[in-house]
Amino acid sequence: LAGLAQSARETFGAISQAAGAGDWALAWQIGLAAIKAAWAEFALAFQLSWNRVKSFFVDTWRDVVAGLKLMFIDFGSFIAKMTVGVLRKMLDGIAGAVGKVSKSLGDKLKSAVASIPSMERIEQLAESDRQRVINERVADQRASDAHRSAAAAAATESRNAARDELGRLRELARWRAEFEAMPWLTDDEDDGAGQGGPAANFS
Repeated sequence: LAGLAQSARETFGAISQAAGAGDWALAWQIGLAAIKAAWAEFALAFQLSWNRVKSFFVDTWRDVVAGLKLMFIDFGSFIAKMTVGVLRKMLDGIAGAVGKVSKSLGDKLKSAVASIPSMERIEQLAESDRQRVINERVADQRASDAHRSAAAAAATESRNAARDELGRLRELARWRAEFEAMPWLTDDEDDGAGQGGPAANFS
């Protein structure tokens, strides 16, 4: 707030200097530049605040979704392992009993049991799915961070450009006022010079 008050005082002073010098066009330009600079400050503050809001709500929601996906993968892996374990034991028992009656049929059943994914294979597939979810979440976060950084950088650049333009016009008003205040010869001084001033020495 102190910085804003100081900037407002400097801007008002520059407008007064320009108006005092009779340069109303410059005073108008300074006023417009001050409005643009204030808007750019507000836009930057809003962008930074919006980035924080999105970081909290959007990123948190994405974390929740990714967490639910991982839970579903873990649950599916657990069910698959339980099912495969029971199925293997059941088919092994059937294959053993059938093998006593018909060796060829028993061998076929054992071959079918062997084709069922092992616990290790199920875990590998589950881990692959987990890694895919994690990689997608990381990629989304990086993209979001890059977008927010770019938006903040653009707002900062606009704010700086508006500040620079306002500063340039303030400086121009200061020089304009100093120029008008320089001790130029007035009409009275010219009259005095003509009557008894330095010019009279040449008469």
